[in-house]
Amino acid sequence: MKKIYLLLALAACGGGSSETSDDDASSSTGSGTAAKCYDVAINDRNDGSSACGPVVCEGGQYCLSDAGICDPGCRNELECPRGQHCDLANAMNGIGLCRVPGPEHEVACTSSKTCEERCQTKAAQCNAPPDTAESYCAMLCPMLSQEQIGCIETSSCEQLGQLMEGQSVCGISPGE
Repeated sequence: MKKIYLLLALAACGGGSSETSDDDASSSTGSGTAAKCYDVAINDRNDGSSACGPVVCEGGQYCLSDAGICDPGCRNELECPRGQHCDLANAMNGIGLCRVPGPEHEVACTSSKTCEERCQTKAAQCNAPPDTAESYCAMLCPMLSQEQIGCIETSSCEQLGQLMEGQSVCGISPGE
């Protein structure tokens, strides 16, 4: 029965975003869907531009000289456009190329956040009052598997509302 309380509270609080946090894994991207995680460092902080003397190098360029000479390539992911990594596999003199990571770099996402933090984040996305979310998440989390909390995070608030209609969501059945 306790499992249903939080989900009912989430659903009762109405819509909200189903966007997942993209800071759960060190190399992940998110844009309204489940995050993708990679085994290479991805630029998720800026557009890749950087100061180079009197000019600014664009993403995909590095500063060759403080006199303002920008050359194609990268030395790290922060010199690449957002969502790309610096591929140093065939680097010459430590200079690689910016690339979008392919499926060969995708790995399972892991989170350093606790279940309660993850649950409260989802509750906030569904506009649940913070104090209500905190108490229900503390009650709910000891009973959830990693798969279930992951499912809750990626479910829309509307999907979580199906529990109110008596439907099972994320392996959690009403009345548990």
